[in-house]
Amino acid sequence: MTFVLGQKNLKESLETQAPLGRLHAISRSNLVYWLIVALIAVPVGLTYWHHTDPMGAARYFDFEKCYYATAKSVLSGGASVLESHFNDGTFMNVPIMAWVLTPIAHLNRIHADLAFAAISVVTIFATIFLLTRNSSSLTAPGLCLMFLLNGPLWYSLLLGNSTQIVLLCLVAALALWRRQDGYAVGLLIGVAAVIKPMIILFGIYFAFKKQWTVVLGGATVIVGALLGSVAIAGLDVTIYWYQHTLADFAGKPMPAFNVQSIEAFILRLSEGPESATNWNPHVLPVWGKIIRDFVFASLFGLVAYGLWIGRGRLQGLSSRQPPSSRDYLEFCLVLTLCVVTSTVSWTHYYLLLLLPYSLYFTGVMHLKEDRLTQFLIWTSLIFCSLPVHEHIFASRDVEAVFFKSFQSIWLFGGLLLFWALMRSVLSATSPNTIISTRVSGARLQRKVS
Repeated sequence: MTFVLGQKNLKESLETQAPLGRLHAISRSNLVYWLIVALIAVPVGLTYWHHTDPMGAARYFDFEKCYYATAKSVLSGGASVLESHFNDGTFMNVPIMAWVLTPIAHLNRIHADLAFAAISVVTIFATIFLLTRNSSSLTAPGLCLMFLLNGPLWYSLLLGNSTQIVLLCLVAALALWRRQDGYAVGLLIGVAAVIKPMIILFGIYFAFKKQWTVVLGGATVIVGALLGSVAIAGLDVTIYWYQHTLADFAGKPMPAFNVQSIEAFILRLSEGPESATNWNPHVLPVWGKIIRDFVFASLFGLVAYGLWIGRGRLQGLSSRQPPSSRDYLEFCLVLTLCVVTSTVSWTHYYLLLLLPYSLYFTGVMHLKEDRLTQFLIWTSLIFCSLPVHEHIFASRDVEAVFFKSFQSIWLFGGLLLFWALMRSVLSATSPNTIISTRVSGARLQRKVS
């Protein structure tokens, strides 16, 4: 490997300093960065806490009214109570998940809230650790700051949702991919798909790459979850779950402010701001279906073409080599596609995009090095980091314009990220491409030969 430093002064200083001097300099600068993050954490935390508006200010709604309440119900009433939870939308997961959650249901509500909050915090730090363990010591403060400034992450935490757990599963899957443990990768992606069904799209991706051990691992979890649901809750309840949580919402978006799907954006164009808290599935008008079909065909067609032109160019788990920058790029592209095309893409789903942002800023994933890419990435990051809030204006006209446009700002950020990733995929990056990394403000280019 050949290393080329992008800043001459930094290179000269590193060459002239003694090893011990370099260590002290790095330690001091690292401490400064962590101090900056700590100083920012308090005001930012208070700001996001105040401006994040989960479900009309009902803090911890998903955990208390969905996960916790459903687990308490099955403890006392068994599988027969699940249908009522499916009907009122307080539980959308595969039935067996209600029993998976029963351990925490033995706690009282306050202790259960604290336990789930602790799990969420540990999950986030574990995610950052996995993302930065092979990077510069100065990378962790930067990623911590990016996580700290992420509105969808705060939204998920304050809502008591589990999307941050899905993010950890995906990051851990990438870590295992580096070790060529395909079946374990599939198991983790399968767990993520059971929690958030849109992740099942990765099954098609790995099948296309002919990485069958990954597909087998994912199928093991998904089929196991379905069979387990049938064994514990019964076939009728499992079918009822499918009909009332998956089938009923397929292609039928909700216009509510916290739904950031392409279909929801199209629906909001025909709805007024009074629908900002309407979580009932709607049928798109004919013109909306035409636009949706065109956009979906374009997005999926571009991804299929990009994967096709890259087939056989780089090896992944099918070989004995770790995944390349191109593999990470394709993985992030599929993840972004999952987020923006899911009919029920809640705003907290956009915290999953912290994965491609992290891989880019740590230099693990290479993108085209031009101004347009940098503009797309940074604009996307800003859009997808905004606090989640239902905006109400004094003027109904202004509120209507905002509802039909800027209310979908996270979706626009996701589409900008998709564009940045797609441009790099279509550039047919090869294994010999220069991979960019950033270390303490300098640009480190690593040419893999």
